Amino acid sequence: RDIKAGHCVRTIYVTAGDAGNGQFYWLNRQQGSEAAYSKMLGANDIWIDRIVKLSDHEFITIANPRGNSKISLIFMHLPDGGLKGDGFAPNNYEGLAKLDAGIIKNMHTIDNQSVYSGDELVTVLSSLMHTYQPSEIRTQSNFTSRQSNDHSDHMAVGRFAKKAYTEYEHQQFEGIVTIPLKYYIGYPIHDMPANVMDGELQAKEAAFFQYAGFDGAVCNNTDQCNKASNYGNYLSRQYQSQN
Repeated sequence: RDIKAGHCVRTIYVTAGDAGNGQFYWLNRQQGSEAAYSKMLGANDIWIDRIVKLSDHEFITIANPRGNSKISLIFMHLPDGGLKGDGFAPNNYEGLAKLDAGIIKNMHTIDNQSVYSGDELVTVLSSLMHTYQPSEIRTQSNFTSRQSNDHSDHMAVGRFAKKAYTEYEHQQFEGIVTIPLKYYIGYPIHDMPANVMDGELQAKEAAFFQYAGFDGAVCNNTDQCNKASNYGNYLSRQYQSQN
């Protein structure tokens, strides 16, 4: 809706979503994300990726459609922690849930460019808020369900985003002005009533199917998704929670 309205949208991908796989998989997922945003923009864009140095040991990749500064995809490339937060062997079993809990002191990105402590990750997220001056911040929820567990990274990202948001509001507005912070539920929406329908569902599916062409692990058309027990349900649902 915001893209259609012409608003600025900055999306931060904290992890690479690599699932313990190699570079080919997670780079494809990045390209799929760009393709999905191109579909939402209604244009066959060429994307420009550039590496931005934040410090001597912190680098991010920022992608924009050529000639369009309103849309930014920001890739931090931290490793996928897995559904339960155990991590994967190729990444020394590192994961955001472990970093947040203090089980590990640092995380190394899968491109071997960056290292973050928990505090440094919060600072980077806060600094991006300072840079882009959002009028609203959205992140993933820490919501849990007895029926469907959420991915450990989804919930950890929400916790880190909350910490960064608190730091940003204190530094930027001295706690006087409150920017809306909204949390979106991940996998547990599977068990909730469908609430995305008609034209909005079609638009959501169209963007997702553009992404799916780059990720062999997901369904890539309506029939496949309706037969699947997960993505078909995710597409027809969207819910928020309080944290």
